[in-house]
Amino acid sequence: MTAAISALGPDEELIDPATFAETFSNVARGGASLGSGLRAVRPGEPAPDAAALEAAIDGAQSRSLATGLAVRLARTYCEAAAVFVVHRGIVRAIASDGCSGRFETALFLGSMPSVFARVVASGEPYRGAPPERTLERRVLRALGRDHVEEMAVLPARVGDRILMLLYADNGRELVSDCAFAALSVLGRRLGRAYERMILTRRHAA
Repeated sequence: MTAAISALGPDEELIDPATFAETFSNVARGGASLGSGLRAVRPGEPAPDAAALEAAIDGAQSRSLATGLAVRLARTYCEAAAVFVVHRGIVRAIASDGCSGRFETALFLGSMPSVFARVVASGEPYRGAPPERTLERRVLRALGRDHVEEMAVLPARVGDRILMLLYADNGRELVSDCAFAALSVLGRRLGRAYERMILTRRHAA
């Protein structure tokens, strides 16, 4: 498994526009362009169909497509969401929705004390007020989410390793119990999707 993961190249983070448009056209509507390749939900816009998004994640053929769909699905439960990848000791944001900052600048060493490192080490999700540590404040500022009341960080596990983290917040409101439960399920779904892609590549090699 480790060898397959290490073999994933930079192109894994690119979305083929035609593939994305075909997959996403039936489950989302227009808005401002995001770095993840998605479009932000406009105020008052109907939420995308959750079941269709779940099916699209399950069938995604690239990590960027799966993570882009995941942050859009997370937005049906909260105000903003992002996905971080954990690779070779580095944690960095690779997709976001509802975040006004430059999510790609959220990058840090996984060994630095933080709620992100705690989730990676323990496998247990975090929900609570943003800690006053410099690292969390810097990450939230990079996401444009530095005034949130509560944040949630949930693991996306592949086998016995946590390779991605799902971040979510609800702005000035708390993350509800129902939303936290749904986000936990989404983290597991994202992990399964990524594991399926890794196994597909191993079998094709």
